Amino acid sequence: MRVTRLLAAAMLIATSAVHAESPEKTAEEFVQLSTSQGPSAAVILYHPNDVQRVHDKILLMCEREAESGRQQTRAALFGAGVTLDDVRRMTPENLLIAIMAKLPARTATYDEFKALGSVKEGENLHIVVRASLRKVERLKRRSIVQVVSLIPSGKEWRAAIPSGIEAYIDGVLAAAPDDVPPVAPARPAPKDPAWSALLARGVDLLSRGNCLTYFLDVVEPGFSKTMSPKNFDAVVRGCELNDHTREKFRMGLELAGSREPKLEQGGSKVTYDLSGEGLPYDHLTLVRVDGRWYVSE
Repeated sequence: MRVTRLLAAAMLIATSAVHAESPEKTAEEFVQLSTSQGPSAAVILYHPNDVQRVHDKILLMCEREAESGRQQTRAALFGAGVTLDDVRRMTPENLLIAIMAKLPARTATYDEFKALGSVKEGENLHIVVRASLRKVERLKRRSIVQVVSLIPSGKEWRAAIPSGIEAYIDGVLAAAPDDVPPVAPARPAPKDPAWSALLARGVDLLSRGNCLTYFLDVVEPGFSKTMSPKNFDAVVRGCELNDHTREKFRMGLELAGSREPKLEQGGSKVTYDLSGEGLPYDHLTLVRVDGRWYVSE
């Protein structure tokens, strides 16, 4: 998505020799990306200094909370499945994209984007852009107007982070308590003690790096039986060597233990909703095979 800002026509002409692309074109591109693909598509047009500034204040808050054993900010912005190390590894741009992935995004189709005018504020420009859908029947035509703020960056124009997105981030940061001790979330009692026992065993095995026992004893038997010995050994070895991947699956099991599951297939299948938690999967499923519960492959 690209950010657009208001700029007076005279000012655009005066600066066209300095900036490689006119601010109007940058603003139009910003609106085109954000309306067609969602806000995260325009991150590539943000000013790098703006992105770095927001990245630094989020990381600082996450690290301060972690020192006190809390993760309120991290869970609110990225999901409970994202660790502090995950946040540290994110590039400034990817950090913003991860935050936007949790926000509702509305997209629409337009076929014409036109800068209508601009206002200069110091070195910055605020450009008004109209997006229209015109190549359709008259009754189906529509248009919207957006304001995009631009910041000069060398010979280019880059977008400022939209005020709505930064206001959301600042609201999350402001809501984090400074001195309230962490409170462990309440864990609802499972309907079948075997579910919590299985999840706890999986967490323990993965925490100790015992991947072979995890795949043989916790994961449903069909997983290992459908693979060649060579491929199964490769999966186990990958689990043992990749701490990051192993931690993601361990955290999924741990989060499932605090959720109310959904019973399916006459009680022989249990599904935990883990969407929005920053994990590589949205659901964790347990299945009953020959009277015993396993984690589905």
